[in-house]
Amino acid sequence: MDVDVYDCRGHQKIMDTFIADSSQLVEILKTNYDKDALVELFPEIIDLVINQFIVKYM
Repeated sequence: MDVDVYDCRGHQKIMDTFIADSSQLVEILKTNYDKDALVELFPEIIDLVINQFIVKYM
């Protein structure tokens, strides 16, 4: 997740990148994979990067 935070005057205050790995894997063979299983990983990853942001900046 890339985070850019600007103040009311348009000056950039935070520019940071957060990376997280899911606890589960999706097997991909060429172009075949379980699309639903991949999408189900997103909520966990989003929570992880949001928590990283909170810990660093709050």
